[in-house]
Amino acid sequence: MAKLEESKKNKILMHFEDEVELADSSKSFTLLNPLKNDNETLYKIDCKLDHYYKNKEVISALIGTSYSVSVTEYCGFLNEWLNKEKIDYIFSGSKCESNIKLWEEYIEELWKQLENDIEESYLCKRNTTIYKCSISPVLKTALSVGFTLRGTFLITFYFLYK
Repeated sequence: MAKLEESKKNKILMHFEDEVELADSSKSFTLLNPLKNDNETLYKIDCKLDHYYKNKEVISALIGTSYSVSVTEYCGFLNEWLNKEKIDYIFSGSKCESNIKLWEEYIEELWKQLENDIEESYLCKRNTTIYKCSISPVLKTALSVGFTLRGTFLITFYFLYK
């Protein structure tokens, strides 16, 4: 049974990777269209999110009749896929802080908009993960203390044995 569930999950996550184009008539078009030329990666993620959030029943047809997907499962898979995309997007390149801001502005806002628009069909809550770009203060302190002690030791060693 666990193998069957894993296979279902893999099939669904694989379909989330399919390329999708946003329809001009979509409510999300006005939010997402400016991204098309400015940030193609974010635009593609937004299009997929818009499509797959709205079309849960399409996945059931794509993965076959031998699998049934509950709303809770589907929502979990959609969140898992989006969190993976978030990690990949945020840590790509050297503009981590800027990428987080853009992600919040476009992806998380789209999710909220979809939640409000599709509310009557089914409710899928966002289970996001928080990522920070900078080194933690504890690590910074440990590194600075370590380098200070090492420098002090080397200078002392140099003067004692010169």
